[in-house]
Amino acid sequence: MWRAITEDDLLQKMTEAELSAVSNVVYDVMTTVTDMVRGYVASSGAEMDEDPTTIPDRLIGSACAIILVDAYISLGGTLVDPKGHRKDAKDEALQRLRDVAAGKFSVDDPVTGVEQSVDGGVSVVGRRSPRVTRDTMRGL
Repeated sequence: MWRAITEDDLLQKMTEAELSAVSNVVYDVMTTVTDMVRGYVASSGAEMDEDPTTIPDRLIGSACAIILVDAYISLGGTLVDPKGHRKDAKDEALQRLRDVAAGKFSVDDPVTGVEQSVDGGVSVVGRRSPRVTRDTMRGL
């Protein structure tokens, strides 16, 4: 399933006070991150949802981790991250997006909701024995 990122999704990664502190920029950052996520998904060859505000449900958490850090950076503010967990979460989210682009992490089809397997369109075909060989052609 694909859907837009919601305020409730953001509140899974930050407090209401933090969301309020970045409210001037958070929706612009959300749009930028949504576009970035869609770019990674598109580069994998997966089917895309027609609605440009949606991303695969299984990438919502990753997108929110990126939004949290980028919103604070865009304000020039200090991110509350004493042990570096939020920066690490952003780094893991970016790696997940690279994995999506490489076909190592699959996403759901936007219409059917079924997991898409993107393998670059390569099919393995068994080798057949030739009908004609040198021995059968001898003497012709």
